Amino acid sequence: MFANFKNKKFIILTLIILTIPIWLSFVNYIFDFIIEAGRITGSYIRTRENNIICPFER
Repeated sequence: MFANFKNKKFIILTLIILTIPIWLSFVNYIFDFIIEAGRITGSYIRTRENNIICPFER
């Protein structure tokens, strides 16, 4: 009787709600890492385009 479909749904929903702070922190960390990597890459591309790193390369 405990393992019927409605109880499984309720248990899964409860686990998802209880673990929201944990997986939201991981998602936040991943997005922060992607944004920071994009900033670093963009800064490198801009400095290479403006020829700031090696002015005598071209």
